[in-house]
Amino acid sequence: MTLPLPRVLPTQEMDDPGVEIDLLWNEHCDEIEAAAAAIAAHLIASDPHPIYTTSAEASAAAPVQSVAGRAGAVTLTKTDVGLAAVDNTSDANKPVSSAQQTALGLKADLDSPNFTGVVGGITAAMVGAPSGSGTCSGTNTGNETTTTIGSLIQGATAKSSPDDNDWFGLTDSAAGNLLKGFSWSNLKARLLEMVFGAGYLKVFHNTARPWILLPSGTLNAGSAGSATIDNLATALVRSYTSGGWVYVPAVGSHPGGWLEFSSTTTTVVTLVNAVTTGGAYTQTTSADITGPSFTLPANSLGPNGCLESLVTLQYVSSANVKVYKLFLGTTNMGPSINLTTTSHFKSVMQVSNRGVTNRQVTGLCSTSSPFGTGSTGASVELLTSVDTTVDKTVSITLNSASASEYLVLDHWRCCGSYGA
Repeated sequence: MTLPLPRVLPTQEMDDPGVEIDLLWNEHCDEIEAAAAAIAAHLIASDPHPIYTTSAEASAAAPVQSVAGRAGAVTLTKTDVGLAAVDNTSDANKPVSSAQQTALGLKADLDSPNFTGVVGGITAAMVGAPSGSGTCSGTNTGNETTTTIGSLIQGATAKSSPDDNDWFGLTDSAAGNLLKGFSWSNLKARLLEMVFGAGYLKVFHNTARPWILLPSGTLNAGSAGSATIDNLATALVRSYTSGGWVYVPAVGSHPGGWLEFSSTTTTVVTLVNAVTTGGAYTQTTSADITGPSFTLPANSLGPNGCLESLVTLQYVSSANVKVYKLFLGTTNMGPSINLTTTSHFKSVMQVSNRGVTNRQVTGLCSTSSPFGTGSTGASVELLTSVDTTVDKTVSITLNSASASEYLVLDHWRCCGSYGA
């Protein structure tokens, strides 16, 4: 800053002969100082000339000197800013990349998907199926037709002997042809109603292989085909060459029961079964020993059907009682036949439902000489109450009062007719 200029003091103004000049000097000092102060203020001001723009101010205020290598009024294009490959496309119309399209091509459509390869990770809950485990294989070739279904059935594994738990499919006309299940058990019952309801006779069981309740004897050990029974207390009525069954109580390794034989003489039985250890045995007496049997299907007789049993027996002619019985389930359908002093017997026993499926009456028709005679164990027809709407086992039992005698069931034929 400029120092103050020296001035003429007032005391000097009057004494100094050049007073007028002094006064003028003082006035000029004031003006000079004022100008100097203004210049100093101008020099230190940030913008001493705000109405004017210097080159430095212009450069500081606008640092961009050129755009894309051009100065002046510049019009930019997308190439100028490195966006030559950019299109001004709406989001809805933007394309996907090749990589995105490849990834999308591996996804299955929600509508009518077509899978390839192995599909994994699908649970029963995802497809609304019952819970469980398992695998499936094959290809989806479209809706089944009568032709394709027929081919599937024809190509399925055959089952020659269906059981009661097997099922068929049928259309229920009363329910708009809705698919329903129909069991083999129900089919048999309906067929019996239709076929045998017309009075046709059905053969339920027929055997001509003898079942022999042997007298006491000796069981001899041996391999299959060489084990034998001999030392019979009484010789058999004849030789049997076609094979059958003999009953021997428990002895040696044999637990007791029926043994299959291949042939007999009147005194020796050759067994089909192997016997590890044998020995002498005493035949069981006065007990019902169950021989041949079969299953009578449920509803085979209907409320008025009839079961007819025809038997032929051979036995020792003596006063000792020999008995055969017919059982339906666990019920003796008697009357029992007591066989004594003849050597052979043939009889017919009829079991008839009495208007309902769980009430029966049994009648006996015995033959006379030359087929033998026997006395019944009851004086009147026997009344029973067996439910025939369920499967029942039909069986023959043999019983001998003497261990030294035999009783042979030579032939058993059992027939039935349905009665509505």
